[in-house]
Amino acid sequence: PYMLVKYPICSLFVKAARFDVNKTQQIEGLAKHLRCVGLDAATPSCRKPQPRELLDQIYKEGRILLTRDAKLIKYQYLATNQVYRVKSLLKHDQLAEVIDTFQLKISEDRLMSRCTKCNGSFIQKPLTLEEAIEASKGFQVIPSCLFNRNMEFWKCTDCNQLYWEGTQYHNAVQKFMSVCNISE
Repeated sequence: PYMLVKYPICSLFVKAARFDVNKTQQIEGLAKHLRCVGLDAATPSCRKPQPRELLDQIYKEGRILLTRDAKLIKYQYLATNQVYRVKSLLKHDQLAEVIDTFQLKISEDRLMSRCTKCNGSFIQKPLTLEEAIEASKGFQVIPSCLFNRNMEFWKCTDCNQLYWEGTQYHNAVQKFMSVCNISE
C-alpha cells in the first residue's frame, strides 16, 4: 500500500504538492481524495513494486511515499522524510491526517481540479455539450438528462475522461470543504 506525493517546500499551489500512494484497498481511496482537493497524487508505475523501485520513482519524480505498510518502513535506505506511514484507516481520516501532517493549505479553487481517474489536469476551456458528445464517442456515455441543461464539461488532458458540474460534483465539493476546513 503506497502512494507517492510530490511535496515542494516552496509555494504549494504554484506547483501543487505531489504524493505517491501505493494502490491497495487500505489506501487507494486516499489517492483519489488527494486529487479531489487538487494535489498531485500518483500511484506506482507497476502493480506490485519492490521497495527499490519505489525509491527510484520517489527520487526521479521528487515525491514522498505515503503508505499503510509498516514493513516498508523497516528499509534503512528509505529516509524518514521520503516516506510517511498513514495511520488512519478511513479515507476521509487519511486525507485529514495527510493535510494536518504536511500542513497543506487547501483552497476552494483547487477542489476538483485534477482527474480522479489518472491524476491528469483538465483542458483550460470548458467544452460545450456538442464538443463533449463528440469527445465521448466510443469512450464514455453522457446521460441524456444533461442534454437540456446549460452544462459545461471538462476533459482530462491525459486520459480524456469527461467531467461536469452535476449533483455528484456539488456534493463532493461540500464534502471536501468540510474535511479540509474550508469556509464558504
